[in-house]
Amino acid sequence: MDSREEQGVVFYAKINAHDILVRMLVVECQRRDPQFAERCRNALDIALGKLRAENYPSDLDPLAVEITAKTRTIIREILDVAENADAEMRRVLASIKPVTLRRRILNWFERG
Repeated sequence: MDSREEQGVVFYAKINAHDILVRMLVVECQRRDPQFAERCRNALDIALGKLRAENYPSDLDPLAVEITAKTRTIIREILDVAENADAEMRRVLASIKPVTLRRRILNWFERG
């Protein structure tokens, strides 16, 4: 592997690390605030719309349009995953019955 290939591998490793970190942060924010994903979607649409409106007459580059569309798609996918994970976790936690004091003592005796 030559130095250019090594630099490419390092570059994509850093991008993937940032992607994982962002996904973890979004899941944690969604866990703390159930309205987080919806507010982010609204803010994303407003921000990308303003950015496009500011550059629209002078910037008709198809690549710029594709980049904003791809960015919107990726961020929405991250938010959907976080929202689904949070909903699934809340559903599982709601189905778990709390352990009574009596059950805890019996479990303690069973363990010896």
